[in-house]
Amino acid sequence: SDRLHKNKKRDTIIYAPRNVSFDRPVDVIMWFHGLNGFAARTFKTRVLSHTKFLSRSQGNYIIIVPEMPWSRNTHTTHSRQGRVFTRTGQYSTFFNSCVEKINVILGRDPSKFKVGTVILIGHSAGGSTLKSISKSGGLDWLYAHRRAKSIKIIFSDAGYGRWTETTWKNFKMRSSPKTEFILLTRKWDRPYNNTMKFLKKFKKIPSNIKHEVFNRKNMTHGQIGDQALSWAHMHTQMCCEQIE
Repeated sequence: SDRLHKNKKRDTIIYAPRNVSFDRPVDVIMWFHGLNGFAARTFKTRVLSHTKFLSRSQGNYIIIVPEMPWSRNTHTTHSRQGRVFTRTGQYSTFFNSCVEKINVILGRDPSKFKVGTVILIGHSAGGSTLKSISKSGGLDWLYAHRRAKSIKIIFSDAGYGRWTETTWKNFKMRSSPKTEFILLTRKWDRPYNNTMKFLKKFKKIPSNIKHEVFNRKNMTHGQIGDQALSWAHMHTQMCCEQIE
């Protein structure tokens, strides 16, 4: 329910490929969109266009795309950034409700749903969602209660304010070898500057942080969002910064 939404409620898209097997661990990919997002065209470009690659590279996943309170269907594009999953238990309730919906549709026993890697992608304003989930303990809950095999957090040109730093600071399992942070930025933009400030606070940048910097001449903010999902199952050697 959302009284500030034109439909008085926000939707969630759950995409399950035909070949997904729920008899083995399933990777759960959550995409948190940016300002004025949740459009059909954006979903086709940023989610559906990557599904063949994801199936070839790893093969067993579902994608969950919740509509944020700054979607194109609301009038609060700025004022409600970061105001989702702020309370303890809110993210776990949402996560479990998505799993329950899948099991109801398939007629399966929810206790048999095995979680593999959980991949959280925040593009632009969606980075505030990652911050909120971390502050409310949602990331640590994934390890403690859902028994996620590993967690990958992707900031897709989303490091506004101190969102990246706050997410890292409040995630108790941030240094686990099963945790990976991927920071995608466009050089000299605000997310890039904030990310560099965050990284400079380390005497030695942790090996599980990868900072990928794109050339402004070759990549727009929107294009970084278009390719963000491809990083979900991309296996790359960790580095602190790489210029394209």
